[in-house]
Amino acid sequence: MKLTSLCVPITLLLSIFPVLPGSAQDTQPTMAEVNAMTLTVDMQNEIIGWICDKLELSYIDAETASGMNNYLHTQAKSGAYKDQKTLSSFRKALTHDLQSVSKDLHIRINPVIDPPKDEIIPKEIIGDRKNNYEFKEIKRLDGNIGYLRLDSFRDPRYAAPTAIAAMNFLANCDALIIDLRWNGGGYGELVQLMISYFFAEPVHYLNTWKRDGDITRQYWTYATVQGPVMASTDLYVLTSNDYTFSAAEEFAFDLKNQHRATIIGETTSGGGHGITFFYFPKYYLSLRVPNSRSYDPKTNTGWEGVGIEPDIKTDSDTAFDTAYIMALDSLRMEAEGSTRAALTWQWEYHKALLDAIIPASDVLANVAGSYGPVKVTTREDGCYIKEPGSKQFKRLHFLSDTRFIIEDNLKIRGEFLRNEEGAVTGMKALLENGETRTMPRAR
Repeated sequence: MKLTSLCVPITLLLSIFPVLPGSAQDTQPTMAEVNAMTLTVDMQNEIIGWICDKLELSYIDAETASGMNNYLHTQAKSGAYKDQKTLSSFRKALTHDLQSVSKDLHIRINPVIDPPKDEIIPKEIIGDRKNNYEFKEIKRLDGNIGYLRLDSFRDPRYAAPTAIAAMNFLANCDALIIDLRWNGGGYGELVQLMISYFFAEPVHYLNTWKRDGDITRQYWTYATVQGPVMASTDLYVLTSNDYTFSAAEEFAFDLKNQHRATIIGETTSGGGHGITFFYFPKYYLSLRVPNSRSYDPKTNTGWEGVGIEPDIKTDSDTAFDTAYIMALDSLRMEAEGSTRAALTWQWEYHKALLDAIIPASDVLANVAGSYGPVKVTTREDGCYIKEPGSKQFKRLHFLSDTRFIIEDNLKIRGEFLRNEEGAVTGMKALLENGETRTMPRAR
């Protein structure tokens, strides 16, 4: 599941870990043994009572907490959990019921064998390091556009050096695409670090309010960062409905509200609450409780339950292509001379791949044939070309009824030549450097 913490400060997150009593067993059970643990009705009621106490104490909304508690007790009294005899099935049923009442996807009950302790590096951090702290892909695309795929905002105590290295690698790009389509959230402090690279001066971008203690906290970007600041770099953030959640939503929310990025993709899931954790060692349970609300300090609005509306709505599958084409278009319009020509060449190619013109069937029927060493054929799904030295046909994507690009060939454009009667008489190859070559059609 994709639910993770949002922007609880590290110091607060550490402070809520309870001191857990030692296990009476000599050895810890396996996760399979924990999930298979058989529960009596009394044990179920004990767990429900523990959950209700924590919700009443810490859940962000007291009225909703009361509603969840009442519902769990009602379910228990009605016998709704009588068939949930294992710990696994019972906790899943409780999570379902809590989420159905609260509509809050952050709340969850999970199994935990060894709750984290402050004095050691949590086991998951070792896994994070092996996964490069979820920095999945970073590269420089044609047109000097940077791309970063980040699948989670991990603990900045360990992930910050990797984040800083990534931001410095991208610093010389003219535009940047940040892909959060598979990012389920994480630590708000890493969000704070990364967005600080996009502002020349400190910006008050977020507030959080915590019910327990009535605590409001302001979040500002850092005044300085390690490496160059990208305050004028064009930014595009990609989102999806299936995965982009919690801290990933905050990243998009913060930049959108500051008019600093264009959000492209799908409306996100709507997880705008920060969380805290409680542990019940007796039953190897972890309870994740949303205990703070995140909101824009200017509008007092957040994204809990509504998600982040993209500036450009598109399926997540086409979000990258849309962003890349927009970035190329923006850069080429600002450029001049040979730079503009090169960017236009790139933009034209990628736009044709995404939004190709479909010529009329009678137009396509007239282009099949041989043009010097080049062969063109038509199929039900389009028009294809076999270039000299190639054994395979590549698909053509049309820019007009006569002009086309060749899939997987960024160096050449083509144009079918017609006589006054409309018959195809030849083909002109257009090279990126401006050279042309005309090939007559074989009779």
